[in-house]
Amino acid sequence: MTQFSYSSTGIAIAPPNWLQRDLAHANAYLPGLKLMVLFHDDLPFMNRARSKSPIDPRFDRLGEFIAAHWSSNPFSDQQLIDLSGDDVARAETSAKKRHEYLPNDLTGEKDLYTTTLKPAQDAIITLPPRQYTPVQITAKFLGLPEKLCAAPAGANPHRAIFWHEHAHVRQGARKLHTGNRRSDEREADLGSIRDCELVNDLPTATYLKDLRLLDTFFDVGMAKSSDYWNSLSLARIEHDDRAELSSLLELKLRTANPVFKPPTNTRSFIQSAFHTEEYVPLQLRFNTFGAIEKIQQLRSLAKFGPSYRFAHTAALEQLTLKAAQRLVPGAFA
Repeated sequence: MTQFSYSSTGIAIAPPNWLQRDLAHANAYLPGLKLMVLFHDDLPFMNRARSKSPIDPRFDRLGEFIAAHWSSNPFSDQQLIDLSGDDVARAETSAKKRHEYLPNDLTGEKDLYTTTLKPAQDAIITLPPRQYTPVQITAKFLGLPEKLCAAPAGANPHRAIFWHEHAHVRQGARKLHTGNRRSDEREADLGSIRDCELVNDLPTATYLKDLRLLDTFFDVGMAKSSDYWNSLSLARIEHDDRAELSSLLELKLRTANPVFKPPTNTRSFIQSAFHTEEYVPLQLRFNTFGAIEKIQQLRSLAKFGPSYRFAHTAALEQLTLKAAQRLVPGAFA
């Protein structure tokens, strides 16, 4: 029989000590919210590649957990499907929301904006399997072999992920909260860093900033992937979207071609990079590099490349290299 841990702060299965403490801290934000936190190894293993059954035992188990703790299920079937996916971290709430596409003047895209109409009273957070080590999570997140990766002493990726997802829960619990994915993801990362600092876990706060720096630099995409391009914000250097996107685009394209110079008009540069063929050859060249080659190219650029056009690109370069030294030391061997 599954043994749950109950408290006024939430429901979890055999929560580790850090999670018990953090749930108490989380309850101060949303004292009336009913929260369940599950690791993926709390759900049955299923090899989707080999399974011929249309029934997912993890979906069924999650439904059993909800039936045991909620008088009626406040979550949709699609939410349960998403929560029970392979090794993902996710938060789902009972908030009622309105979704609409609105133009984004900076990127030239139509972004999906979400407004909370009825705040959440219930939420579930799923975390990666508890047996995953910090190095395993780093390698999986960056798509690299474990032997090339490291994690700082004391860093707890599960905690960083918990607080990121809890920030999304808080968004769903705020009436009339409106945001697009970019603003919501930035708020979630900043919230995670702040809460790790509040529980005196500075190694994990630094780890999350490093992980996001490398993930955004390695990212092969140029448009919707920019939802997570918030490295300058996380480093508390600059919170302006235009500065953030133009600096990272310059860094990526200069990595592909060290003598590349972007135009001075940042808005024009961003929209051209996302929506025209002008920079496609450079984007394709950047995307041919593997993650390790990108780091090596960036090291060469830092040593021999000409100065950058935008004010924060040099800082972004140095932050990215320092993050790589801490999380991907194999690239410097």
